[in-house]
Amino acid sequence: MADSLITRLSGMQNLIVRPVSVVRRFTGQAIDSRKAGSELAVDVVVEGTLHLVDGRARANVRLVRVSDGKAWWAGTVNSSRGQLLNIEDSLVEQIAENLEVRISPVEQRNLRTRGLNPVAHELYLKGRYEWG
Repeated sequence: MADSLITRLSGMQNLIVRPVSVVRRFTGQAIDSRKAGSELAVDVVVEGTLHLVDGRARANVRLVRVSDGKAWWAGTVNSSRGQLLNIEDSLVEQIAENLEVRISPVEQRNLRTRGLNPVAHELYLKGRYEWG
């Protein structure tokens, strides 16, 4: 999911997003967001969890300010497990909105356009999980 969020958010002109290759080293570790943000030279870190239980999916996401470690924004998105793309869509829109970045109409449209096959994406995510 991090890969998809990074890819979609990096298309915004007024937002600098670190690539997956740089942030991957922080995946799956108990990390202090402030330390990670300092190492990445960013103002805000996006952190979160994805829980899959009984055919349901829940994503909990926070925007954490690196300067003081406080949560700038936090949100939760629920969906059926087969609809993970709906979670991604919702999170991308909410993160962009809460970062208070000026978004052009074209960027808004691009944020809402996924262009992915949900079944193929689910299989891709399973493959990435097994590979990792």
